[in-house]
Amino acid sequence: MGEMGRDWFYGYGLINVYRALLATPSPVLSSDRREGNIRVKVSGRKVVIEGIEEFKIYSSDGRFVFSGKEFEGFLNAGIYFVKGGREVLKFVVK
Repeated sequence: MGEMGRDWFYGYGLINVYRALLATPSPVLSSDRREGNIRVKVSGRKVVIEGIEEFKIYSSDGRFVFSGKEFEGFLNAGIYFVKGGREVLKFVVK
């Protein structure tokens, strides 16, 4: 808009908000919870789960995701549940 460089009326021009947002890094959301024998750490899409006993991970729609004593990997965004013994933990991946 206007002349190249600084213009008295337009200043330096318009900001392309879409491009500016694309260049902005995504925030890393992190949480770390322990409930009984299960520890869940979520950092962005990376999830680390440790348990003393075997646990199972389910998605919010009830689909089975994983079974074991340790999980370290990336999950799609959504709500998940970890069931180990009598404990059930809910965690969110954004």
